[in-house]
Amino acid sequence: MIYRSDDSNSVKAALSANLAAASSVLDTMETASDRLLAGLNTGELSGKGYSAVGALFAEIIAPCIAAAVREIDAIRGDLDRYIWEDSKVSRYGVLKEAELTTQLTAATNQRDATERLIEITDRAATLPIAVPGWSDAMEVKSRQLELVLGQLEKDIREIEERLTALHAFASATRGLFRDSTARLASAIGDTVALLHQLDGTGGFTISGVGAGAGLAARRRLLGYLSALSSKDWTSATPEELSSLLKDLSPSQMKTVLAAHPELLQRFWDNPPAPEKTAAWWKKLDAKQRTEWAKAVPRLIGNLDGVPPRVRSDANRTCLVADLKDAKKRLSDAKADPGLTSSIDGIRQLALSRLAAAQQLTETLSRIDKAYGKGPTGTPPRELYVYQPGERTKVAISTGLLETADHISVVVPGMGTTANDIGQYGNAAENMRKQQSKASGVPRDKIAVLSWLDYEPPGSLDVLGVIRNDLAKAGAERLASTLRGLTAVKDWPANAAGLSVVAHSYGTNVATLALTKASVSAGHVVLLGSAGVAGSIPSAAALHVPAGEVYAAEGVRDEWAATGRLLSGRTDPTSPGFGAHTFTAESTTLDGVELKGITKHGPFGNDPRDPDSYSYLDNLTSAQYATAMATMGRGQEIPAGGAPQDRATLPNPQPLPSPTPLGAR
Repeated sequence: MIYRSDDSNSVKAALSANLAAASSVLDTMETASDRLLAGLNTGELSGKGYSAVGALFAEIIAPCIAAAVREIDAIRGDLDRYIWEDSKVSRYGVLKEAELTTQLTAATNQRDATERLIEITDRAATLPIAVPGWSDAMEVKSRQLELVLGQLEKDIREIEERLTALHAFASATRGLFRDSTARLASAIGDTVALLHQLDGTGGFTISGVGAGAGLAARRRLLGYLSALSSKDWTSATPEELSSLLKDLSPSQMKTVLAAHPELLQRFWDNPPAPEKTAAWWKKLDAKQRTEWAKAVPRLIGNLDGVPPRVRSDANRTCLVADLKDAKKRLSDAKADPGLTSSIDGIRQLALSRLAAAQQLTETLSRIDKAYGKGPTGTPPRELYVYQPGERTKVAISTGLLETADHISVVVPGMGTTANDIGQYGNAAENMRKQQSKASGVPRDKIAVLSWLDYEPPGSLDVLGVIRNDLAKAGAERLASTLRGLTAVKDWPANAAGLSVVAHSYGTNVATLALTKASVSAGHVVLLGSAGVAGSIPSAAALHVPAGEVYAAEGVRDEWAATGRLLSGRTDPTSPGFGAHTFTAESTTLDGVELKGITKHGPFGNDPRDPDSYSYLDNLTSAQYATAMATMGRGQEIPAGGAPQDRATLPNPQPLPSPTPLGAR
């Protein structure tokens, strides 16, 4: 038997959401029913028509309402009991019966052994041994053992207290929610079916006038709900998910998501076509859009094809709630009595919970700081992607995506985590400034999206760098993002306003994404590439206009070549690949003196060396050339930086000692 407070919180949240959604559906159904009942008494219906509607109320509507109320009230009572019992045990965090039993046995054996040692020591103190201070030494030893014994007895009481709490919780909650999912699904099913039978004004819409025809329609509609309830959503196709958006109301979707949490993950892993989502959203009126964003913000906030500002506001709502919850969890973890336990297992569990709570709170706090004042800040920012967890995913735009004529999506590389979002946000604002300077386009028409929405290899994950698995998964996410932006902007394929800027391992992600169907961009820039997959023979394979693939690598980049050597992937700066290469060394463009990169980066970040620079640092040659390329001036960038060019350049200083922690 195992208890976890996090799992228990999820149970409470899911059931609360179920009940709230069920109540919402019931309220809507009662309103529609009241309108229909009022119409029934106007005298407009008579004969068979009047009898059919009367039968609908007597045989369907009234029983459905009564059943729904009974089941919701019963489950709410179970939930209240569960919450009360959970409050008695949640402070322990995690309780594992087998582990506690083992610890209790060990502590009890140690206590018994200590008691025997005390007895032996006490007897030894009275022995007539002619050793100076013998009796005093034995008394000191006995007092020390008494202290150990006291601690062991305290530990035993603590373990017994935890076991007692675990057994009491199990006993008190046994039988709660028995068949609750089926009962609640049935209650909601009846009401949802009736909503399908009653239009928005309470009109009777079942075909046929006889009572038998109404019941047949009810059975058909309940069959639809039954299919929703029993389906394994972990295998849902994009087409099925798209159909759900069209077929369900916001409250119904909330209900289904509460009953099937795995469905939200499926929307993330295998989303509906962004073009279809965009078309669905455009058909909704303002009220419906508001209802969707309010009812299911975690879905709407990450759904490609939904307008950026809507997504940002939904994600911000979730971030505020999550950060509040994370801070509470951290406070609880710091107060966990297990932290001071002398039992190693208990103490390690408490320390593990504390570390996880600290990590999540730190990550969410950094995202919150990077978001700043959001769309009203200077610069304005939007929280375009937000999925918290053990490996949080996030994307924040600098500049408003919805009003921008030029959007650059920055794809990071190895070792990047959500904790880096602030630094990428600062780099995005610097890029925006240089893009505006290089093109004359006002900054409010430019947006840079810091896209930390995939799982790159960790800083020490050499195998992850060598393989393409993570890049392929990231490419699926990036492809959806690019299709979504194209759809909401109503841009054509190869839109000049859409650019991709990728660094290190991210270049593999970007190029794989740009070979997929329906995915394109106007420009792509590959910086310090750790290699492009062998399935991409040349720049011509990318869905980008001819001549709009750019690549650069600095002489002092200590990791790009290593990544290619280990993985066997292609160097996009090689002549055979066909990209427009440019130098990453010190140079002058547009009359601006620009610094050369000194490390793989993408940021200098070396407090020991203020002259340390990398590709995304402000006013480096790589950054300014990227700004030119993404704003349509790439053909003006002098060619250079190919492998043969780098081979002829002296390295101004020895390469820094390789350190995976600097590889991003």
